[in-house]
Amino acid sequence: TIFWSYRFDGKEDCPQQQHRYVLLCLLLILITGLSYGLGGDKFVYMNDFKVFKTQSGSFGKEIVRYFRDHGYMPLWTALNLIIKQITDSFYVVQIIQSLIVNCAVFYAAKRWTNKPFLFVLLYFIGGTYFRFNTEVMREGVAIAFSLLGWISYTKGRNLGVIMWTLMG
Repeated sequence: TIFWSYRFDGKEDCPQQQHRYVLLCLLLILITGLSYGLGGDKFVYMNDFKVFKTQSGSFGKEIVRYFRDHGYMPLWTALNLIIKQITDSFYVVQIIQSLIVNCAVFYAAKRWTNKPFLFVLLYFIGGTYFRFNTEVMREGVAIAFSLLGWISYTKGRNLGVIMWTLMG
């Protein structure tokens, strides 16, 4: 990242720069998406995932129960339930969560800075990357959606602001 920051930041976009930026995003997604036990909250989410009930008719009840008892946002519980119906692997949840968070951050960095590689380096070494992807996973998704809502706001897209805000 340091090398790519030196090589590409502040310069005109080129295909190599785009390729390296996407590659860096994928690398960060895979680091946390395929990790086991990084962050204290992740164990809580892993245990919740094990006990989610996915029988027909229990989908809505589980969302209400986890919202009422744990304060989980409905979208977070729905994401876990959908993945639990498809596969019993929490790694899929981690990959999708990391994909949402890091793509939003990388998109915002590319849009708002002329030194996106430096931004990503600071995002990583400053601890925010690990915090959003391992400690506060569900809140990280909400923050990512809020960030996308802010981007929609700066573009004047009111429908996007409403959609992303409601999802967050």
